[in-house]
Amino acid sequence: PIKVRFDAMVTNIDWAFQPVQRQIKLQVGENAVAFYRATNQSKQPLTGTASFNVTPLKVGAYFSKVECFCFTEQTLKSGESQIFTMVFYVDPALDSDWYFNNLEDLVFTYEFSEYKS
Repeated sequence: PIKVRFDAMVTNIDWAFQPVQRQIKLQVGENAVAFYRATNQSKQPLTGTASFNVTPLKVGAYFSKVECFCFTEQTLKSGESQIFTMVFYVDPALDSDWYFNNLEDLVFTYEFSEYKS
């Protein structure tokens, strides 16, 4: 099993954004669902896009998103809250990579920023 911890940040957008669950434990290769909550705190609609990173950085090659709110921009009306989902798995090939023999947990971070067309 591997523990996946979730983190969230915002840059240049007046949103509150945080993971609904702080961590989950799963088997390598097992599909899992993570939930994030976003709330537009401004007085106008705002559109944002999410970028992500995984640490340790080299494990990012084994982290696969099947479905994700990060694939498109997201718009929230003033005061609106929404739950965003991500379906993912950690590729079973991770188990055969000696570099990660002692890996017990990883951190997945999303950062929302305002979408500029």
